[in-house]
Amino acid sequence: MRRRFLDSLLRAVNSAPRFTLVLTLRADFFPAAIAYPPFAEALKQCELQFLSPMSREELQEAIEKPAAKMKVRLEEALAKRLIDAVWEQSGHLPLLEFALTQLWERQANQTLTHKAYAEIGGVEEALANYAESVYSQLSEGDRKKAEKVFIQLVHPGAGTKDTRRVVTGADLNEENWDLVRRLADARLVVTDSNQKTGEETVEMVHEALIEHWGRLRRWVGASREFRTWQDGLQPAIAQWESRDRDSRALLGGVPLDVAEVWLLQRGEELSERERVFVERSLELRDRLRQEEEERRRRELEQERKARRAAQTAAGVGVVSVAIVSALALIANNQRLEAEKQTAIATLRESAARVQNLLSVNPVDGLVLAIQAAGESQSKLGQVLSPVQSSLVSAIETSTEENLFQGHQYSVLSVAVSPDGQYIVSGSADNTVRLWNRKGEPVGQPFQGHQGYVSSVAFSPDGQYIVSGSWDETVRLWNLKGEPVGQPFRGHQGYVSSVAFSPDGQYIVSGSDDKTVRLWNLKGEPVGQPFQGHQVSVSSVAFSPDGQYIVSGGGDKTVRLWNLKGEPVGRPFRGHEKGVKSVAFSPDGQYIVSGSDDRTVRLWNRKEEPVGQPWQGHQDKVISVAFSPDGQLLVSGSLDKTVRLWNRKGEPVGQPFRGDHGYVNSVAFSPDGQYIVSGSLDKTVRLWNLKGEPVGQPFRGHEYWVNSVAFSPDGRYIVSGSWDETVRLWNLKGEPVGQLFQRRQGSVNSVAFSPDGQYIVSGSLDNTVRLWNLKGEPVGRPFRGHEDGVFSVAFSPDGQYIVSGSSDTTVRLWNRKGEPVGQPFRGHQGRVSSVAFSPDGQYIVSGSDDKTVRLWNLKGEPVGRPFQGHQDKVISVAFSPDGQYIASGSWDNTVWLWRSGWKASLQVACHRLRYHPVLKNPQTDVAKGARETCEKYGWRGQ
Repeated sequence: MRRRFLDSLLRAVNSAPRFTLVLTLRADFFPAAIAYPPFAEALKQCELQFLSPMSREELQEAIEKPAAKMKVRLEEALAKRLIDAVWEQSGHLPLLEFALTQLWERQANQTLTHKAYAEIGGVEEALANYAESVYSQLSEGDRKKAEKVFIQLVHPGAGTKDTRRVVTGADLNEENWDLVRRLADARLVVTDSNQKTGEETVEMVHEALIEHWGRLRRWVGASREFRTWQDGLQPAIAQWESRDRDSRALLGGVPLDVAEVWLLQRGEELSERERVFVERSLELRDRLRQEEEERRRRELEQERKARRAAQTAAGVGVVSVAIVSALALIANNQRLEAEKQTAIATLRESAARVQNLLSVNPVDGLVLAIQAAGESQSKLGQVLSPVQSSLVSAIETSTEENLFQGHQYSVLSVAVSPDGQYIVSGSADNTVRLWNRKGEPVGQPFQGHQGYVSSVAFSPDGQYIVSGSWDETVRLWNLKGEPVGQPFRGHQGYVSSVAFSPDGQYIVSGSDDKTVRLWNLKGEPVGQPFQGHQVSVSSVAFSPDGQYIVSGGGDKTVRLWNLKGEPVGRPFRGHEKGVKSVAFSPDGQYIVSGSDDRTVRLWNRKEEPVGQPWQGHQDKVISVAFSPDGQLLVSGSLDKTVRLWNRKGEPVGQPFRGDHGYVNSVAFSPDGQYIVSGSLDKTVRLWNLKGEPVGQPFRGHEYWVNSVAFSPDGRYIVSGSWDETVRLWNLKGEPVGQLFQRRQGSVNSVAFSPDGQYIVSGSLDNTVRLWNLKGEPVGRPFRGHEDGVFSVAFSPDGQYIVSGSSDTTVRLWNRKGEPVGQPFRGHQGRVSSVAFSPDGQYIVSGSDDKTVRLWNLKGEPVGRPFQGHQDKVISVAFSPDGQYIASGSWDNTVWLWRSGWKASLQVACHRLRYHPVLKNPQTDVAKGARETCEKYGWRGQ
């Protein structure tokens, strides 16, 4: 049809007398125009005029002159306001055209006004507001279809802005195409057809919808992982199709595991092409698994036959029996070794799969890590280093403890009861649900809303719940889910935020209609709506004394009101994008706000910002709150992180605090009840596990203490100092005997051998030395480090020594001073402390690069570096059971870390104890993980 039309145009141009064709064409459509050779040839004969972007003056004329012809005028500076709004944006003419159309429909006395411009939400919001009005007129079924359609029309950016994309009818599935045509009639999408294939296509009318239509942003945010995976699937499908659907191009391994999850969760949103590709991959995997099981079955059958044959041959004679027995023993040993190697290979593959799954589905990664740890211990009697490493990574990455399942669509709001025993949630399925802390539903869903439930809150006494909805109402409920009174009606747009007053007598609500409203518990409005925001109100909160209300809106401002709805002072300005969340400090003197501009801001009551914006989040900040004492603030973001801050806007960790100087060295007592530390204040200190000092500091060194260690029987402590001495102390802090040794140069580290008969020392002269208790050297110095040695330790069996050096390496030695393997490399600064695990299988190291690292004896890292210290890590030590590591730092803190596989497994299992994935396991991996947790993780809990 397109070609026939073009041919008709060409005949008219070439044949009709006095006929001139003026053709306008968008630059991005020019390649399509010249794709038809006859039309391309005709264009060569024309004088093409390329139009550059309009200047500000040209834009002003384009706005004002057509209006003047119709005897319509614009209020002063309105044209400039329109131009300012679009000047920096590419492709701004459609936006400007739409805004002018909306203004034209709202003209008053043949005048386009600033008031009307504010009502439509400005150039950028006009299209978004119009999209919302079109959406609100759809039926419930079409609304769900619209969500799926628009999600497919957005290409999720990877560190860049989300953009629109062209989608074919096949991508959207045929049942959605009727809705697409109606959306095209409403000018929200544009339909076309592919030049080569003739397929119908559709794209969003403008990318401004992605940026400014709040509903679409929420849809895209909730589906970002799915859409990113879906887009990433396309190259694999294209490769498979280009190879005539060769099975070797199908998915396998971790990519197939991920695809299987998405097929189960969102299979109805996949195109037929995508679904077929994933299903064919799964069929191939299942067939190969079946073939492998059949092969194993045949091998087992052959082994059984061989054993029967051996038994039959028993009557041949003693010699024959001996030969058969020997051969059977050899065969059995070979089989066991083969099974062991197969198990190791399988477990290493599982560990690799865990690392890949963590970026896609952290909970599944954690479940697989638990199952692999249990399988490794069961089959091999130990947890392989890669498996332990994957378990540590899974614990660090997967923070989800439970999954409250029941809502049919996205959960938009949650709140915790004042006593912490219950959780309420509001969902896009139009319901409110109450849960206990185990994730079990309490009663039936609260039903009554006719639209998304966007906000929920508990009353201060925990006896009532208030909810706000996209049906423009606020509802009050008791804990049985029974409505209290009638819905609160009055808002002219969806209700985005609700909150109780501190005394529980009033409710405040914020809405897309740009207003804040105050209600009593009967649903009666108290006074008039609070008006001032120019765009939708996203968040509201009461001050602790109940006398003020703060609100945040899409107009980038925070506003303070009294209970009469009168503004208190001027709007708080500073955010560069819409404000998503606001909260008062417990003393009511400060307000915190979170914004789409990715920052958190603190304000005083005078509208003045306190300090600079708090930066760190990588996406929009959607929730903020103060701690009960007002000293800490928490923020939640679309970057999937939660951050804790102090009042200065600095990130806050959880260290133990104690020493009066930099902590240089720490060690556990053999019974695990005490910790000893050495410090720059020249003292040795003894602590209990609560961080409380035991007795007075041990004084005697003339300069700072570099290293401390307990004797194996726990009766003595040895210390080495920058004053070039080694001292021996009893637990009362009294010196035992004279100075143990005096050397030329600083003694940086000392350690007892497990039998208490030897001491090893590390020095600034780059060497490690072994001594007997008389102070006589045993053998030659251990040489190999290229800089000073700052830490040494014996292995539990006394056969090996580990050392850490300023050359950034860790080295392992035998008792003769011979290096075992290559140096352990990874640290980016001096290695200040090293220690063996109690079983001798692992080594921990602390470094000036502020990290703690765990290694196996081959020098391979176990898990990622332990990060948290704000300064150099000076000392590290294992707990006696090997499950924990203590580290001391120049930041004056001591941190406790999990290290052993049992401790890690207990944390992992405890985290998922009430999670549906282990409560009702559906896969073999999940069932294996549950068995592992029952055996190792939940005992005694």
